[in-house]
This record gives sequence, C-alpha cells and structure tokens, in this order.
Amino acid sequence: MTKFALTGLTAGIAFAALSTTAQAQEQWTMTTTWPENLDLIKIDQHWVELVNKLAGEELQINFRAGGTLMPGTEVFDATETGSIEAAGDWPGYWAGLNPAFATGDHHQPV
Repeated sequence: MTKFALTGLTAGIAFAALSTTAQAQEQWTMTTTWPENLDLIKIDQHWVELVNKLAGEELQINFRAGGTLMPGTEVFDATETGSIEAAGDWPGYWAGLNPAFATGDHHQPV
C-alpha cells in the first residue's frame, strides 16, 4: 500500500467518524412548573411537539410534567445548573431572582 493510499484511507475514516458524530441526535429533558392536571401544561407540551417535529433527527426533547422530576418551584435552578436542558414556566415566578423577569409580568396595585 502506498503512502498516498494510506493517507487517503486515514482521511476517509476520519471524515466518516466526523460525519457520524455530526449527525448524532441530541436528547434533551424538559419539564414545566405545571402539573399534569392543569391545562397550562398544554402550552409547553405543544411547544415540545413542535420542536421535535421541526428539529427531526437533530434534537428530540423528552417532556415531563411538573413535579415528576423536581418540585415546580425548582425548574429554574435545575435548568441553570444543567440538571435538565429546558423548562417551561411563567417568568413572574422568577422576578425575585432577576429583575428582568419582572418586566410587564405583574401589575402594581392601585
């Protein structure tokens, strides 16, 4: 086997490995603050279904109802620390953690 053929074979194997890695499916876990018995969960479920459909082979999100992985009040922290990749909630819950979440999410008493 010539040096040129060996180099070409090595490059081909490396390219095939990179192609396979690039096409690997990303798996995310997402939860919500809403338990299964509240209709508000349907918004997050619909969003996950849409993302799974649009992303195809590149990303699939495993959705879990609120309270099944952690208490609903802990989803923000779990996402921030990387315990889960995504969470659905109402930004007003987190106004105490960061003032950006308070913008327009609640009304001042008159």
